[in-house]
Amino acid sequence: MALFFGRKNTPPAESVAEDPALDTPEKNAPKGLLDRLRAGLAKTAQVLNTDVRDLFKREGRLVDELFLEELRATLVRTDMGPAAAEAIVVDVRERLRARVVDPDVVIDSIRRQLLARLEQAS
Repeated sequence: MALFFGRKNTPPAESVAEDPALDTPEKNAPKGLLDRLRAGLAKTAQVLNTDVRDLFKREGRLVDELFLEELRATLVRTDMGPAAAEAIVVDVRERLRARVVDPDVVIDSIRRQLLARLEQAS
């Protein structure tokens, strides 16, 4: 019976605190809440600026259901939320459906919708 509850003869594991690489914080890691917020907003801005433009070919793209679904997915990934993304998609659908559009036209529509939402919140 004592064999079941006895200690095993294994060497003690090294302590995590003894590793000097783990004691030093990363130099690139954000420190405070404001730094984390800035990093998150920068990431969101970067995703919004690149991914929406990636939906288009050089000569433009037809606004159809496939395009609108890709636009919705891209906007939701930017952390703006599903309600704002849906409002932008509805605006693009109503104004530009079945047209070959330039990326600047869609980006202008996104900008107008976001500004309208910010004004409502103020």
